Amino acid sequence: MRNKKYLTISLLTLLVLLTLLVYSPSATGQSPTPEATPTVNEEVQEIRDAVKEKVRERIEEARAGEKRAFVGELSEIFNDTLVLDTRLGERRAQVATDAAIISFGKKIKFEGLEIGSFVISMGYLREDEMLDARRVVVSEKPEVASERLVAFGNVIDIEEDEETIWIEHPQKGTVWTVETNAKTRVTKKVEDEIERIDFEDIAEGDRLAAVGTMVEGEENTITAKLIHVIPGKAAGQEEEEATPTPEE
Repeated sequence: MRNKKYLTISLLTLLVLLTLLVYSPSATGQSPTPEATPTVNEEVQEIRDAVKEKVRERIEEARAGEKRAFVGELSEIFNDTLVLDTRLGERRAQVATDAAIISFGKKIKFEGLEIGSFVISMGYLREDEMLDARRVVVSEKPEVASERLVAFGNVIDIEEDEETIWIEHPQKGTVWTVETNAKTRVTKKVEDEIERIDFEDIAEGDRLAAVGTMVEGEENTITAKLIHVIPGKAAGQEEEEATPTPEE
C-alpha cells in the first residue's frame, strides 16, 4: 500500500515536470515578449546632446590652448605665417587652412593679405607663443585716443578774447594753461544741481577742475572738453569741498 502511494506521488511529480517542460517558452522555441522600452522625452534628449557637444567643445579648446587675439600692423608674410607689430612687440600667427579671412567685411584668400594692413588674428595660443589663427580680420587702424587729463586749481588769470584761463594748484603750486574751443562745456554746481554756464561767468579766484587732453609740444597746457567751476572760496579760506563728478 505504501509503495503504491509513493509511486502515485512520483508519477504526479513527473507529470508536472513534463508539463512545465512542454509549455516552457524555450521548449516551444518562443521567446518571452520583452517589455516595451520607455521613449526618452525628445526635449530631454536634446538637452543631453547639447551638453555633450558643449563638453566636447571644451575638451577641444583645452587641447588647442588658450583663446587669444593678436592685433597690430602686418609687417611680414612667409608661408602660412603672419608677423604682426603689436603694442607688446612682434607676434606671429600661423593661419589654419580652413581659417576665415575677412577684409573690410568681405572674404578673401590668404594671398590677398597685404603688408602694412591693420590685422586682428584670433585663435589659440600654443606653448611656443605662436597663435593658431582660425580667423583673420583686416580693418581700418583705430585712432589712438589722446590721454585725458584733469587739472585742478584756482583761477589766477583769464584771457577773454582767446577764452583761455590759467589755474594754479593750491598745494603743489603747479600752473596749468587751460585752452577752450567750440566744443568745451562749462558747468557749475548751483543749489545741488549741475548747470551749464558761459565762459564769461568764470572769475579770478574761482576753483575749478578742467578735463581735457594735453596740447602736444606745450608744457602743462590742455585743451578742455569740460570745465567745472566748484562753488566756495579758494583754498586756504575755507575747507575744500569734494569735487563732484561732472556728467559727460
